[in-house]
Amino acid sequence: MGSMLLIANPGFVDANPTACEYLKEYVESLTDEALAQPITNIVTTWHAPADPLPGYCEVTGRIFPETDFAVRLPTLWNGRSIHFGGGGWDGYVGGADATSLNLGYASSTSNGGHVGRPPMPVFDCSFGLKDPYYDTFIRWYEPVFLPEDC
Repeated sequence: MGSMLLIANPGFVDANPTACEYLKEYVESLTDEALAQPITNIVTTWHAPADPLPGYCEVTGRIFPETDFAVRLPTLWNGRSIHFGGGGWDGYVGGADATSLNLGYASSTSNGGHVGRPPMPVFDCSFGLKDPYYDTFIRWYEPVFLPEDC
């Protein structure tokens, strides 16, 4: 998702506080085309360099109905991006990755469309008990795959 934001608009340059506001305005103009819903809860934060992280702009928001995301653009952007996926249950938006930002990659991450329960949201599989997930995933694997605490 975040990669598409940056690729879709070649006007983005290396991050700075002014470019950070421009990125926010751009995200505010987007809508989820499939559901005709705006992207909401958009917050932009400029992070000054703090070892081990370089300076970067972070834009967070929500895509209808439950996909929370974060896009981070480093001070010295190399024009490329990387997306960090959930690798399983997902359920949370990951923090900034120092390695990718220091190498100049814009990065993005999302919660995979559901909010996990604390204290370990990555291990929360309760999303699978809601439609449409149950019919398309859990129903087939429940006997061997669904943990008891869901």
